[in-house]
Amino acid sequence: MTRTTTGIAPVTGMTSSTQSNRKHSGSGGGTRAEVRGIVSPVGWDEDGRVVAVCIATDQGSPCFILPGGAGSEVRDHLKRYVSAAGRIERRRGVDYMRVESVEPVPNPDGLPEGD
Repeated sequence: MTRTTTGIAPVTGMTSSTQSNRKHSGSGGGTRAEVRGIVSPVGWDEDGRVVAVCIATDQGSPCFILPGGAGSEVRDHLKRYVSAAGRIERRRGVDYMRVESVEPVPNPDGLPEGD
């Protein structure tokens, strides 16, 4: 079964003119999902290095990336539009993903990305 979800509050300034940014299916150990959006930093160490990221989805809902798996690879795509697949866990109304794969994909709105 596939279901889609919508965002909570705008954070990216992008429109949702494309298909939904999340596709869910499966069960056990979190919900299998694909998430699309821009990788944004959310945590830094004392030297200013990014140590935690989220994917700011088209609908504005952040999906925080858990350590482990391919999660560290997501940091390699800061400020880029990506598609990430893995398992979503919802904790206190916030989505967290254990990433199994991530790849850059074309930004559906054609907005510039990166530095």
